[in-house]
Amino acid sequence: MVVSVFGRVLLPRTDVFSDWISTEVGDRWAGPVLLDCTGMTYINSAGLREILTFARRSAEQGGRFALFGLTEPVRRTFEVVGFDRMLDIYESADEALDAILRSEPPGA
Repeated sequence: MVVSVFGRVLLPRTDVFSDWISTEVGDRWAGPVLLDCTGMTYINSAGLREILTFARRSAEQGGRFALFGLTEPVRRTFEVVGFDRMLDIYESADEALDAILRSEPPGA
């Protein structure tokens, strides 16, 4: 499943962002969930925290979570806080899906 994010992800809108992603994914956290960030123009620490929550939710249900298409400013934000080492981040959807499908599921 691919979910596309557009615009700025920051307080006070993170609750809307979280609710929207949760609705889009629904009960499919156990499968591959790819967050398309090509349209994301900005993210702050509250938005980063929500993305980490999504990754944890996916892992808890045996799923795989990855991001792709980060713009340079958004990528720098992920790098500054170290999220580029904590999350699976790829250049494209194809690269992300290929990596997820080739890797072992959590707990294997």
